[in-house]
Amino acid sequence: MPTPQRLTVSGLDPTHARPDLTADTTCTERIIIPTFNAEFVPESDGGPCAKVPVLRLTIRHNGTSCGCDGTCQIPDPQQPGSDPPGRWTEERLLCADHVHECRAEGALDARPPAVTIEDLT
Repeated sequence: MPTPQRLTVSGLDPTHARPDLTADTTCTERIIIPTFNAEFVPESDGGPCAKVPVLRLTIRHNGTSCGCDGTCQIPDPQQPGSDPPGRWTEERLLCADHVHECRAEGALDARPPAVTIEDLT
């Protein structure tokens, strides 16, 4: 099974070095498996999704127009003395199953101005 590519790049410029899709590019989401006892462990990680992506979701994080309400600009608490990340671009590749999950949650309905969706089919 091919290893999924991580597609997070820095910078807010939309022409920034964006990775091209190749034959072995896979969905960047994780497979979440519900457990039998949600009181103790609600879900487990089933590993990376290996399906073919059908949609590219690009979020240009700047703290306001990205829809994160500033949480994307908080320094990493695991790294003392780290600076706020500033402007950065996140790219997520979604397979048909994960697109369906995002639509069911309403995540693709109300898009902030800094979020773009590209159909890859």
